[in-house]
Amino acid sequence: MFVSILVAIDGSTYAAKALDYAVGLSRKFPSKINLVHVVPIMSTMFPKLAKSKAECLIDIQANFEEEGKIILAEGEKTVKLAKLEVEVILRHGDIADEILETANEVKADLIVVGERGLGTGGRISLGSIAYRVSQHSKCPVLIIR
Repeated sequence: MFVSILVAIDGSTYAAKALDYAVGLSRKFPSKINLVHVVPIMSTMFPKLAKSKAECLIDIQANFEEEGKIILAEGEKTVKLAKLEVEVILRHGDIADEILETANEVKADLIVVGERGLGTGGRISLGSIAYRVSQHSKCPVLIIR
């Protein structure tokens, strides 16, 4: 039924639940799990700061990238412990757009996302991201509460 499952992870408890659910599905329907973490581009999020505080934004961007690598490594470990095939993907840009583009690239049969997640300023609602992904995806989207 599923050959390729894309799971968007961000270090939140919702993303952890999404990954656990995808692992369970992959056990029932042998499939590859593709983990994606998207690092937002700071200069597009804070354009006024980009002009005056470029060095600060570069440091913040680097920290988010390193955090993303750690999140992906932890997710990869979870999948490997379940003895499943996994690929990790680190992307940069708009979160929903990058999830959708990655899904197309890996030919995902299913996208699994958490209902909410972590944002750049702490916990924020990512319901809008889950909504955008579900509205524009070419494959089914499973939103984990």
